[in-house]
Amino acid sequence: MQEQNGVIIPDLQALILRNTSKMGVLDQDIATDVADFTPAKFDRELSILNRVVAEDYSDTDSLILLSSAESINGLAGKFILVLTVENLKTSMQGFLTIRQARLTKRRDHVTLNLTLKGEGLVVSQWAYTRHPALRKLFVPMYDDPESLLDITKIEYTVLAGQAESKIKIASEWKVYEFSLLSSQIEQSRVVDQCEQVLEALDNRFSINEDQHYNWSQTSLILHNVDAVASALENEFLAKGQKVSYNIMVNMSGRELIRNKRIRPLVRWEIVTIDEKGTRRAATVGASVSD
Repeated sequence: MQEQNGVIIPDLQALILRNTSKMGVLDQDIATDVADFTPAKFDRELSILNRVVAEDYSDTDSLILLSSAESINGLAGKFILVLTVENLKTSMQGFLTIRQARLTKRRDHVTLNLTLKGEGLVVSQWAYTRHPALRKLFVPMYDDPESLLDITKIEYTVLAGQAESKIKIASEWKVYEFSLLSSQIEQSRVVDQCEQVLEALDNRFSINEDQHYNWSQTSLILHNVDAVASALENEFLAKGQKVSYNIMVNMSGRELIRNKRIRPLVRWEIVTIDEKGTRRAATVGASVSD
């Protein structure tokens, strides 16, 4: 659909996530899933709340709006606008209600116009991921790193170049514009490449097809990591793209580094399992060198 100076993108999904954080450990669940969040298909309102915020515990919502990257830059993943709300005063509960959304692709950027009202400050972030679904993760307990907590969370990478945005929301309906910049659209390509190598590593080291992110500690050696990354680099090269992966795996007592020690652009929490079946929390991260 055409509009002045842009093309309206009809594909838009909305999720409301319930976020529970205890002692710094975040657990998420999907409270609402609207597969087609467009005025023609969805004529109701969605609301999120900021229920409890304390020093070591919080119970909040976030609204994430997902659009297909294919219609923006041809990638297979999703662009995500993440919205949360902060209380203006401790005595007032922050909330945000959305009635309408319109995504428009313009010459060098994308705009998402949202009709909103509420109470508090709206915090926004643009992100990207190839697979925006809840993942089951095991993370170490804050007071006992050898013990693992079972949580679920949606993993995505926040795109760089965003100044912290906090907007005081009006109590009456008003249209707000959120822009996805051309530099962030381009950065999503690198995030996509990083996720591809992490997916390839997961396929190589997962103990079985039904248990992703649970990696064999015995097989997890630098030679095998390098073989997986090199194979994918060669696939990109065959398509005319030069990609050089930096991989970092942090495990209990040791670290694997392929190429450069660079802060990972994309980082996953995984579990390593030794020959005795003992599970330990670990992380794997990837970046791409120029």
